[in-house]
Parts: sequence; C-alpha cells; structure tokens
Amino acid sequence: MSSLYPHFVKPYNDESFDGYLCRAAADLGYSSPSWLLTEIGIKDSRNCSDEDISGFAQHYGLDQTQLLRMYHYGSVTGARWRGNFFRSKEHYVCPQCMKDAVYLRQSWCHVLCTACSSHGVQLVPLNNYGADLGLGTNLSLFMFFESSLGESPVSSMAASVGQIELAKMLADANKAAEVFSLITVDGKLPEDFSNFLMLLSELKSGRTYNKNKNIGFDQAIQVASDIAELLLDFENAFDKNVIGRISSANARVSGGFIPALGGWYKRLHRDFTSAPYDQLRDRVSRKLVAHAEAPLNRKLKRIGSALLEEKKSLTGSEAARMLNSSLDKIVAMVKSGDLKGRIVETSANEFCMVSRVEVDRLRQESEKFLDGNQVMDLLGIPKRLKDRLVECEILVPVSNESRSKFSRGKFKRETVLQLIENLESYYQPKKFLSGSTMCSISRRRLNKSISEDIYTAIFSGEIQCVHIDQSKQGMDRYIFDDADIDLIVDRSGRKVEMSVADMLDLFGYKHAEVKGWINGGLLKARSESHGEHARYYISLPEFNEFKSRHIVLSKAARDMGKLPAHLANSLRARGLLTETELPEGDGRRGFLIDVQKLLLYALAH
Repeated sequence: MSSLYPHFVKPYNDESFDGYLCRAAADLGYSSPSWLLTEIGIKDSRNCSDEDISGFAQHYGLDQTQLLRMYHYGSVTGARWRGNFFRSKEHYVCPQCMKDAVYLRQSWCHVLCTACSSHGVQLVPLNNYGADLGLGTNLSLFMFFESSLGESPVSSMAASVGQIELAKMLADANKAAEVFSLITVDGKLPEDFSNFLMLLSELKSGRTYNKNKNIGFDQAIQVASDIAELLLDFENAFDKNVIGRISSANARVSGGFIPALGGWYKRLHRDFTSAPYDQLRDRVSRKLVAHAEAPLNRKLKRIGSALLEEKKSLTGSEAARMLNSSLDKIVAMVKSGDLKGRIVETSANEFCMVSRVEVDRLRQESEKFLDGNQVMDLLGIPKRLKDRLVECEILVPVSNESRSKFSRGKFKRETVLQLIENLESYYQPKKFLSGSTMCSISRRRLNKSISEDIYTAIFSGEIQCVHIDQSKQGMDRYIFDDADIDLIVDRSGRKVEMSVADMLDLFGYKHAEVKGWINGGLLKARSESHGEHARYYISLPEFNEFKSRHIVLSKAARDMGKLPAHLANSLRARGLLTETELPEGDGRRGFLIDVQKLLLYALAH
C-alpha cells in the first residue's frame, strides 16, 4: 500500500473518476493527476481496465467497488464510458452545489444533463470560474481544483422544467424506470436509453440526430425542451406525438407517406429491435394502422398481420377483397364521390385509399343479402326447388335500387330465415301414413302449376308440417302428410300434362305444328322459360277442347288415303281450313279443319 494512503482524500459516492483524480492530485500538491496513475503503471485514465482500477484501489487503500462504480459512472442513467453521451473535455457544473461540496458529480458528465436537479439552475461551463484569472477557455479540471475555485461566485440562470426533469432521471435510474416503465425489463432500463431519448426528441421536433457527431450544450438544452412533456407523462404524450406525426403525413398531397412521417420511424425499427422496445414498436404499429391514410406494405413496415383489422384506411385492393368487388369499381366510385376515400398520386403510381369505417358499413349492408348459392346452403335445398320458390313468389328477389352497392345477392337474409320460422310456426304434429319433404316434392313429376299450389299452401299454413326430423338440416327437417299434398293434386285441373315431345310420341304431331297452334292461340298451354327457350305443357282439358274444335288435316288425309296437299286445296276452296303461321321450311304442316265450319257446310249442302 502506498505511503500516501493517510493523506488521500475520500471519494464521494456520486463523484466522477476523473474529477476524483484531479481533486486528489491537487490536494496532494502534485503537478498533474497522471502522477497518481504512472506510479502503478497506468498510462491513460481513459483506457483503464477493471484490473487497473482494482490495482489503483489496492495501491492507495481505497474501496475497489466504489472506484469501479465511479469509473463506469454507475450512478448515471444511460451513460457509457467513452460513449457519445459522455463529456470528456468540456465540463459543466452547478455553482450552488460547488459551494456545498467541491467535487464533480457523475451526472454532470452526461451530455444531456444541462441543469442541477437539486437547485433548479442551469449548469455553467467550468471556464466561467477562470474568467477572473484570465484563463478564458483554458481552465482544466485539475487547475480548477488546484486553484480552489469551487467557492468562487459565478452567476447562473434558472433551468426549464424539461432540463430539471431530465437531470433528475439521469441522476436517478429508479425514477427514470418509473416514467419509462414501457421499456423496462425487470425494473431496469436498456443500455441504449440515451439513444432512445434522442429518438423521442426527433419524434417531437423532426430534427434528425447524427449519432457520429458530438452533442453540444445548446443542443442538449433543445433536447430537454423537446421531451419535457414526455418526461412528465410518457405513454400519453408518446401516443399524442405519434398520432400528430401520422396526421401531418396524412396531409400530404402526393405519395411518400413514410418519408413524411419522419426518420424516427425507421430508426425505431432499425436501431431499437431489442426486447425492451417490443411493446413500444407494437404500440406505434397499432397507431399507424389505426390513423394512417396510406398504402402500408405490411412486411416492409414490420406490421403484424393481426393488426390489419385495426387499419383506419384501406387500399383499393384491400377494400375490393373485403367487399367481394373489383379494384376498378372501387377506384371509379372513389373518383366519382360515391365511396368515401382519396386518390394518392406518386411520381410513378396512383394509390386509392378508402375509409375503413365506410368499408365496414358497406360490408355489413352487403351481408344482409344472399345470392342463390347462399340461399340453397342456408335452406338446404337444391337449385330446382329454389327456382320453384322464386317462381311462386315465395322467395322474392330485391330490386337493384333497394340493394347495397356491393351486395352480390338479391335475397334478403331476414326474408329467407323467415321461411324457416313460418314452417316452425305452422308445425302441427299428427299421425300420418307417409310423408314428403320439400325436396322430395320437387323431385316428383308434378307440373309447375300444381307445384306452385303445393308450395303456396305450405308457406301459407294450409298444409302444415306434421313431423320434424331433428337429425337433418335445413328444410329437409320438415315432413308433410302426403294425404294433404294429394288433395292439392286431385283438385287441380292440370293434374296430367303433356309436353310437346309427348304430343309427338302419342299422336305424331310435329313440334313445329304444336308450337304454331299454341302461338296462334288455337291450343292453350302453359309455358316455362328455360334460359332463352320456352317449354310448353298442355293439360287434358286444354287438349280436349282443342280436339273438339279442330281436326288435324295431316291425320285426316292419312286416314282417308289422300295426299294432304290435295285435301288442303279442296277444303281451302270451301273455306273450311284454319291456317297457322309456321316457321319457314315447314311447308303445309299444321293445317286444321274447323269442325264448326265443316258442320255448317254439311248442313247447307
């Protein structure tokens, strides 16, 4: 142990290591603090290892743990030895603290510390103490202690709230952890906390921080002013500033949303990727998707897919997907003003942005309508039965004017569900020999009019459900008594019908002939449309009435063994024919002999 041990001044807990060397050397009468280091082989106090500091403590009989803490600035929040946030040349002190105890506090060595948290005054340059001695800017830390200038009167000015609050947090890591609890892990702030403070300043002011350039005292004062609000209520103030930046970027008239947002956003996702900042990055992403009016590339902006549901504005493509529409339609409606949104033009592209609220409203409106496939799935019925219900006007499509702009279906959901509620309300259980479901009724060879009568009777309550099969879904659950259905069939005049093909098979009448009689109003029939074509069905009463009024000339000629042409000429000359217009190329087919005219002619002759 050195013989100087009894004469060594004791260090303060919050004293800086360089300040202690200078104070101890001046107190011992040395000409330079380097003599204390060279005695044990240390050449430069700025490049000491922990072993060097331990050796220094043992040589001079000092507390090893205390010296290591002093050397590494353990009492300062966010300061790292030889980092950008450590003052190595210029020193600033509090005149009132110097009057209380003349030593250099560790917190004053942080470049962002510009005030004394105890006295509320702004720190002054150490050179101010040498002004009366004519030293100007040449006053070193050792000369300050050697000349005993600590108690010299030096004027100071009051510090701002931001300076004082920042100084408190730099001097007290626990207080800083309470304010910035969002980025603390196990009660500790991340090592790059000082860099984070510069990020907050950039967020507030928009001024870019160059990490390779030393921070001056005036710049540190500006940083304290920028983040003053954040130091008092970090989370709320942070959200407010982020939303403000997003709103400013939204106000642009062209593209470039992220550049307009500011460099802080890129720095946040580039330089602050460690675990303590995970919640903060997620918080920013949520604000971005909730307030940004820009085409955000999710992967490029590091936004989780789960946050897409929170987006305030959607791109035209996203809106088209949500509304089951096309991008061209979305863009056209935005440009015409039919859809709330905006067109953002860049140098190379044009982006369409649509309000999320408007898209959600339109999607909810469109979900009130169902297309044909959705109706069949909901009711559990085949297409044939669905078409029958539409023809019977039990399922009534809604006009285009009454539907939502983006509803692909034309049936109201509530109307479709009402059909099932009606069947439930008409349920009247009873014993029956055999029963049929709606689907089995549609598979029976019943003509259209009888089917319509049956379906109308079912949904009006005339035919009631007699059993519900709980093992099935949709309308197949409801079973109706075949006896009730047969009553509808028996009382119908169209119980038996013949198609045009049946007329050919049964009587040899050509298709063109039958169609000509129907079009000419001579043969009554029921028609069903199938796309661009129509199918005709003739009931027995209609066919019997036709047969009672007309004789088919072609059949009469065959029965008499004459040529149809000769017989036609003879009957036409006597005015006994009823001629019909047939398609071109069908010749003299379709001629009919008028029975009434024939009887009158026979009586007259």
